[in-house]
Parts: sequence; structure tokens; C-alpha cells
Amino acid sequence: MPKPATTVPDQIALLKKRGLAGVSVDPESDEYRQLMHWLMNNGYYRLSGYWRYHQKDPRNGENWFIGGSVAEVQAAYDFDAGLRSYLSEGLAVLEVTFRSRLAYYVATALGPLAYLEEGTYGDHKDKDGNVLRDKLLDDIARQLADSKERFIQHHVRAGEPIPIWAAMEAVSFGTVSKMYSLLADAKIRADVAKTFGISSYATMRSIVRSFVTLRNTCAHHGRIWNRVPDIPCPVLNPLKTKGDSSIYTQTPWGWIVMLCHLVDQIQRNDRFSQDLNGFLDQHPELVVGLKYPKNH
Repeated sequence: MPKPATTVPDQIALLKKRGLAGVSVDPESDEYRQLMHWLMNNGYYRLSGYWRYHQKDPRNGENWFIGGSVAEVQAAYDFDAGLRSYLSEGLAVLEVTFRSRLAYYVATALGPLAYLEEGTYGDHKDKDGNVLRDKLLDDIARQLADSKERFIQHHVRAGEPIPIWAAMEAVSFGTVSKMYSLLADAKIRADVAKTFGISSYATMRSIVRSFVTLRNTCAHHGRIWNRVPDIPCPVLNPLKTKGDSSIYTQTPWGWIVMLCHLVDQIQRNDRFSQDLNGFLDQHPELVVGLKYPKNH
């Protein structure tokens, strides 16, 4: 059973007891009202993902604060929200472009309905021996059947199969990523990658898989700051311009560098990277959590 819920006043008292600087337990003070408003609007559990970096060893139950303040935690939280907005903008550009290009190359090389055929995909298996393309085809069928998009319903009502360029607008980005990963046609895989300036299909596949996880994190308002990616994003060697190469390996910084590169390439200008880097330059003390993330 979960432990009983804690009221917001008790949450504030707990933060005070554990030593977070800037916490007032006086209900008449501005500091108290502001903290209560912040906790009510965002939730103790969500916010704890930001103040835990100022605690002794929260993983092992040592939750007292050895530094930090309410103001510092709020600054990190606001920084992360701003970062997610920039990343979401760039991811939207990348996702739409990837969907479009993959649909084009599959349709022109194999036909508009080939994405529904077993032979389009390899017979790779998971660790339990299940054929991955079977799950993929099931997911495509289910997502199309569940779609409320008018252009999908138009084909359904007419009893017509749905061409890939329409299906691409209705299936999830994760499903699109799996379609690319499992494609049996090596030339299509390579051709799609080359349109992004990526010479290796394996690298392109890993980049897209990693960005699927980032997109889902942003969509659910998850924390990017001090997050170690579950699926790291490969960074092209020419983009590793800083002396310490570790900042590009399994870090949010790797996401940022590759997303800036790809979006600028797609848009044929550097507006996105300039805007994002301008935002980051305003918060140098917090960028450390993107280059050297700690999973506390």
C-alpha cells in the first residue's frame, strides 16, 4: 500500500525540517504563499526531481539538504520548462520531415501499400524469439483502426486501403521509428539516412530511436536537466567541437547538439540553433546538468 497523502502545509514543513534554504513555515509570509502555490500547481513528486540534486543521498533515503534553496530549485525547474519548449519545437520539425521522407522513399520504391506487407520488413526477433515485424504490423493496424483523423476515416468508409503517406500522419513516431529500423531494403534505409547527411543506416536508426524517447519525455513534461538518456543519441564526430568528448556521450547535450544540427539542415538556416544556444547561454550554471548529468 502507498503511504498516506501529505498535505501541502506538511510538505512545506518537511522541506523546512530537511533544511532547504528559503522555506518559510509562516502562513502569513509571502514566501510561504508562493511556495504553497508552486507545490499545488506542480506537485511535490514532480518538483522533488529537481531538489534531490541538493540532498545528501536521496536514493538511499538520506533526504536532508546539503545546499540549494527554493530559488535555486525554482530556477532549475523554469529552465527545464523553457528547454523543453525549444526541444519540442525542433523535434516537431525533425519528426514531420522524417515521416515525410520515409513515406516518400518506401512509396516510390515499393509502392504505397508495401508498408502493410510482411516482406517489407526483416525477420528480426526479440530476446524471447518473437518476430518483431509481427508486432509492428499489429501496431500499425491497431493505430490506424483507432485513428479519428478524417483522412483515415475517408479511406475506411470507402473500403480502400490506406496509402503510406496518409498512414504516416496517424501512427505514432515510435511506430515510424520501428518501420525504419525493420525495413528489409538496405537501399531505402541508406537513401533516407543520406537525406539527413548521415552515411550510416545504423547511426540514423539510433538517432531516431533516441529522439522518440526525447519526444515522449517532452510530451509528458518530463525532466531533461540532469537526465541520463535511456537510449543515447549518437553525435557525429565533426560536431564534437569541445575538448571533453564525454559531454556528447549519453547526455542531454548529445540530444541538443544533434537536434540543432539536423533542424538547421532541414530548415536551411541556423535560426533554431541560434535561438536554443542563446537560451542556454543565459543559464551557464544549469547547462552543467546537461553536459554532466547525474541520475540521483
